[in-house]
Amino acid sequence: MNKILNDFDIVEMLNGYDSELDALDSDDENGNELDARVEKDTFPIEEFENLMEEFNAEHLEEVELDQFEENVNNIEQVNENDLSTPHSPIDNLKLTEKKDIKWQRSPFPNLNLNLQPIDDIQPEVIGSDMIDPPIKYFSKYYSDVDFQLMVQYTNMYALQKGKTWKNTDIKEIKIFIGLHIIMGCTKFPRIRMYWNLVLKMNVFVENMNRNRFFTLRTNFHVIDNLKINKNNKDKFVKVRPMFDCLKRRCGQLNIEKNVSIDEQMIPFKGQLNIKQYMKGKPCPWGIKNFVMCGASGLMYNFVLYQGKATEFDQHFLKQFGLGENRFAKPPLLNDKIMASKGQGTTDEITNIENTITLVKWYDSKSVNMCSNFIASGIPDTVQRWNKKEKKYVSVERPEIIKLYNQSMGGVDKYDQLISYYRIFLKSKKWTLRMVFHAVDMAITNSWLEYYLDCKNLNIPNKDRMDLLEFRLRLADNLINVGNVNTPKRQGGRPREDSSLENSPSPSPTRAKYNSREVRPFYETKTDHIGHYPASDDNNEATRCKNTNCKVTFDFKNLFLFL
Repeated sequence: MNKILNDFDIVEMLNGYDSELDALDSDDENGNELDARVEKDTFPIEEFENLMEEFNAEHLEEVELDQFEENVNNIEQVNENDLSTPHSPIDNLKLTEKKDIKWQRSPFPNLNLNLQPIDDIQPEVIGSDMIDPPIKYFSKYYSDVDFQLMVQYTNMYALQKGKTWKNTDIKEIKIFIGLHIIMGCTKFPRIRMYWNLVLKMNVFVENMNRNRFFTLRTNFHVIDNLKINKNNKDKFVKVRPMFDCLKRRCGQLNIEKNVSIDEQMIPFKGQLNIKQYMKGKPCPWGIKNFVMCGASGLMYNFVLYQGKATEFDQHFLKQFGLGENRFAKPPLLNDKIMASKGQGTTDEITNIENTITLVKWYDSKSVNMCSNFIASGIPDTVQRWNKKEKKYVSVERPEIIKLYNQSMGGVDKYDQLISYYRIFLKSKKWTLRMVFHAVDMAITNSWLEYYLDCKNLNIPNKDRMDLLEFRLRLADNLINVGNVNTPKRQGGRPREDSSLENSPSPSPTRAKYNSREVRPFYETKTDHIGHYPASDDNNEATRCKNTNCKVTFDFKNLFLFL
């Protein structure tokens, strides 16, 4: 029989001396024995109240701390969403004008950051089939939702133009981009050559009509032009969604310890008022882009430069300007004095507060560096060619130069990877150049993610795809994955052409080429769209290996065209 606890039972459990369940059982149904125990052992009210006060005080502190953290998060969220707020965090910083900085020629107290590398656990060697295909990496930058918006705005723009138009779809847009990727890998001098039957570029001929290709290129859009605000100041508004998708994915990546920020040029020589010229760049004419990359080359952030309309925090611009790295004539040795002292000469100055240091190092010419944590540090030696002595000599190099060289090449590496197989374009439309540059950036970042994953998973080098193979496979994925229209082989004998009667005699018959079965990639076979026969290692496979399929195949006469 279950007994309902009364007030005395509860008090008895809280007395701290007897909390056994059997103590609640009473021989007296009227509770006389229980009343006697209560009178004997009085409940310590004062001690209980003291404990409750301490508990409430601790609980109140936790509530106040949680509320404080929530308020801080709310403030940070407001600052991120509204950069134009007059209460910017930099208003509380103590700023010193450059002309007011006092310099002294004393060693800089290098900061000991104690950045210990993370111990990498080496996994067991696995096969390359355990890693995602290129289309999976690329879809993190441009998903089907993004492709659907491209379809929507392309159809909308074509209808607004009032011309005859057949609506496009996601699959056609993917084929359209996939063909452009292949163009970047082959680089024929003319775009029309890809449909030239002499060159036998079947992937172009069989997947898209040439006129349709140029029609899509003419009408391709990623926004509704009619919804552009009359007061719009963003000069890249027509291509902004393409770069927003890039920035969205880049913001999800884990940033490396060593990063660098440098200028990138998007090649363009047409008419554009924000076009820049940068001497010494491989592509001096184009659109400037400030990019932040890691030492591996992986891109984490970028800002498209468009003059005063560039999306910088206005408070930072007011305090620091667009480029405020220069100091007001710091007392460093001039180039002539340092050249007279010889290669490897170093000059170092520090401000009075020991928070900033300037280092000037003379190599083949002078190099100036500014830092807030390292200066000359522990120098090392590098080899330089001496013209007078006609031999290599050892030159002392400051530690700040060494660290700079180790980390600063990220953006240059990223640009180099893009330049290898840049999508081929011959167009005066800057929007097309920007759109396909965004695609190139996404592919390059996708390959770098893939390469780092292969490295972390300890996949052998021979099983890793290089950038060219990655791009070609991505193009194949975009064209064939989910494509139900498998191209058919044209049968029959070739027609006779009377124009060839007087042509020179054909070359001797070549040896018969033993054609092989064309097998699709794994991601194409498993897209649940088409039925592709699987093959085993037998010389003459006679049955489809699809589950529960009873169809027999003559593989000698079976042709698969992708």
